[in-house]
Amino acid sequence: MPIDINLIAINEVEFNTLLKNLQRTKQSLHLKIDASRGKAENLFQRIQALAKTITEKNIIGFKIFIDSLKISQVNLACHTENDLNQLALLIADCAPIQALTLECCGLEDMKPASLKIICDAIQGNTFIQELHLPQNKIGDLKDESAQCIIDTVKACRNLTTLGLSHNSLSAKDGQFFIQLAPDIYQHNRIVRLDISFNNFYTLSTTALSRFNSLLQSAHHLVNLNLSGNENPTLQTSLTTEISQRLDAALHSAVNSTSPSAAQPSSPEQHPPAPPSAPTPVSSFPRAILWSYKKLLIGMTGVGLLAAAAYNQETLTRKAKQHFSQYFK
Repeated sequence: MPIDINLIAINEVEFNTLLKNLQRTKQSLHLKIDASRGKAENLFQRIQALAKTITEKNIIGFKIFIDSLKISQVNLACHTENDLNQLALLIADCAPIQALTLECCGLEDMKPASLKIICDAIQGNTFIQELHLPQNKIGDLKDESAQCIIDTVKACRNLTTLGLSHNSLSAKDGQFFIQLAPDIYQHNRIVRLDISFNNFYTLSTTALSRFNSLLQSAHHLVNLNLSGNENPTLQTSLTTEISQRLDAALHSAVNSTSPSAAQPSSPEQHPPAPPSAPTPVSSFPRAILWSYKKLLIGMTGVGLLAAAAYNQETLTRKAKQHFSQYFK
């Protein structure tokens, strides 16, 4: 069970007690660290002390894992390189981090050299599976800083979840995402992508066509959040794409649950049901059924989630037409 540590909510006495307990422990621990809306100097002092303690424990063999680290509403652009180096130490060198969130941290206002400190730290922790960078106006970054973010995402080879909501990704006609997408599809296995509320409806026709092609080529995606990017062209293309994926997924489920797919037939066995016989609902994998039901109320779909960015009515009608024989 992870231990929740809020570096802002606890007072000085509680923080010192926490450090002593970490120093005395003789077992491996999992931590969930949250640092949001705090006083800057106090926060970075605590980060430094915590990083030092975790490093010392790991050196003597008592592993401390950081399941998640969240920094929110802390403007990193206002801090010295020494402060950023302390944060970088916690991110890169102390412990394996599975999920990292830097939310509304002023990345767009950071000098390239300062941003590189953070990016290098993220690249240094090869255990990161989830990276969330919401509300940082990443789409407005200048070329050098934008490339730093792109290189960081590409370097996280174990990354499965990427959150880039509320980041002005439509700025400069979507060039940041258009540059980023081929790299993450080639070097990462991203299954969850959040690019909601990025005003993609303002893209030019050329950029929108490129954007749409990039999304449709992301075959690993299971969860795509496009909320707040309503665009008729995008809705139509994604509706078709989701319908096709749903078609393939449900037909696969039918085949995998039929008697003939379960094991080869032999003379002693009963013959399989004729192809025209509908497969009963109870024979579908639970996840497939759950996804189908959610699809009908407009929340998700098998293989892809495009929350609020596709035409639910059209998609539902197509799904019913395709699979009515299986759901009687």
